[in-house]
Amino acid sequence: NRLSLEYGFGFTSTSEGLRRLCAEGAIEIEPKKAMRIPTLSRGAAEDICAVRALVEGEATAYAAQRSTRATVRKLKALITAMDGFLELDSFSRYLKANREFHFTIYGAAEMHLMVPIIEMLWLQVGPLQTYYTPESRQLGHEFHTTIVAAIAANDPEAAKEAMVADIRSGADLLLPFVPE
Repeated sequence: NRLSLEYGFGFTSTSEGLRRLCAEGAIEIEPKKAMRIPTLSRGAAEDICAVRALVEGEATAYAAQRSTRATVRKLKALITAMDGFLELDSFSRYLKANREFHFTIYGAAEMHLMVPIIEMLWLQVGPLQTYYTPESRQLGHEFHTTIVAAIAANDPEAAKEAMVADIRSGADLLLPFVPE
């Protein structure tokens, strides 16, 4: 009820949203209606990253076959924006642009059943972003240019390989910080 009042949403909408987040593993509802973000074990985080590589790699391969020039232009513009956010040390804006970059690709795949699956995986891996350090933030970003080049060349295998490398690079940076 407090969330509904604080953010101006109806009680039913808030309850339904919380139930969905709980069903997708993004939050846990505890006794007395307390909520918390679940603590990921290293094994669970590794599983999520492995599934992300499979599903997002495949979506990127489809995007390479189906993308338009407009999509490629948008992806290039997002890379430019992300570069600027990194220079400004605006990591929250970088993360927002990074999400838009990835979901622009997944939308271009025109595999509409994949997008909700990918969204669920991103919700579950979201807490790992707290482990990024200022030094690690630029690592992995270099794969974005390779992904776009492969998409522009209509090369599904290269696009998939670059996306998997991007996801694994992020996992390699973050997983050592996740408790066993």
